[in-house]
Amino acid sequence: MHIKTDLQGVLIYLALAGYAAAFMAAAVKRRPSIVQACFACAFAAATAAYIVRWVMYKHLPMQNLFEVFLLMGVLIWPIALLTRKLLKTHTISMTLGDAL
Repeated sequence: MHIKTDLQGVLIYLALAGYAAAFMAAAVKRRPSIVQACFACAFAAATAAYIVRWVMYKHLPMQNLFEVFLLMGVLIWPIALLTRKLLKTHTISMTLGDAL
């Protein structure tokens, strides 16, 4: 395995780093604004990687497991926001669970 240096690879690594930063911010600093900012940056990077994949291969990226996991990376933050809104709570365990 080698490090991907193309645009899609860099965007995926940025998304992974953003989600890891959100987890660390939630675990250590317990400041929701920093966690949400990290989630937003990771979401933007994951969405950009998904769009790049779509443009590169000229089909909806849902045909193999890599593309499905890429979509899951895009949907983590919206699902976390939806669950927080539906449950109407905000605890540190919920924030840590969102970041995982």
